[in-house]
Amino acid sequence: MDDPQDTGAYALRASLGCRVLVCDDAYWAERRGKRWRPASQMRRQTINANVVKDAADSDWLFHIDADGFIWQDSSLSDELAQAENANTEVNLTVLERLFPEGGKQGTLFEGTFRAQPICQKKIRNQFTGLSPP
Repeated sequence: MDDPQDTGAYALRASLGCRVLVCDDAYWAERRGKRWRPASQMRRQTINANVVKDAADSDWLFHIDADGFIWQDSSLSDELAQAENANTEVNLTVLERLFPEGGKQGTLFEGTFRAQPICQKKIRNQFTGLSPP
């Protein structure tokens, strides 16, 4: 958790197979000594992704923000099976959760999402049932 005060860590720790790293002062001191916590969020994410990659014993590592949702219009397992090189990077379409002022959200999957521009028309067509022009 990038914010050491984020209470979401408790809920995540209760999830089966989920290991939570809280990025408090002790965490950054262990990794960076006197340089402490990087100011750049992207730098912190890169450091954290590498920490997890080095500790993981898995075939794949997905590095996705907490407000991101993978969007697949085909089988993810089929796509990963096509990646033959063990050091392959697979770029997935990710919808980013938005929280507009006054917006309503009943469940985790309701509400407003932002898609990468190249995917917006394709996703909109799948939701509306329209065919692309």
